Amino acid sequence: MSETYAAFLRGINVNGNKISMENLREIFSDLGYLHVQTVLNTGNIIFSSDQTAPELKAAAEARLKSSFGYQSPLFLRTAAELKSLNDFAKKLPVPAECHLYLLLCDSTLTVSELDRLFSVSDHVTQEAFHSTGSDALDAFWIVPKGQTLTSPFGSKVLGSKKYRNLLTSRNQNTIERILALIKTD
Repeated sequence: MSETYAAFLRGINVNGNKISMENLREIFSDLGYLHVQTVLNTGNIIFSSDQTAPELKAAAEARLKSSFGYQSPLFLRTAAELKSLNDFAKKLPVPAECHLYLLLCDSTLTVSELDRLFSVSDHVTQEAFHSTGSDALDAFWIVPKGQTLTSPFGSKVLGSKKYRNLLTSRNQNTIERILALIKTD
């Protein structure tokens, strides 16, 4: 049975990693994925497939590397997982003057480490970190607008080379935009 997925790439169209959304759609379509569409210009792809997430991830990452020389992990979430994350986000107390970011990871160890690092980092006013659970692959980060790249946690932890291949982030508005394009029950 076919499943709808959202795929997220890190570093698309920044730091010289230029990949057009048309080329991304072509690659995902050529891999046999259905209903392929991109959202914004930052490496967000919606598609359907009857393959498992590990199969999809391996095939897409290999094809991106062979086609563009782009080696970066692909973070996959089913439509149901993304909806669940969005439901969690709606319960978070986010001040109007702050951004809410979804931190997509593929390891519970990464989320645990980020949680620990946040607890020992200096913070800007109203900054917060929320794990989605004890076995979480994802977390949420609240940061005042204009301080995403200058908060100690954002610049020294999330922006460090160590996490370049371990996570990607998306503004919650982007997640809601993606979900609006996906038909969920």
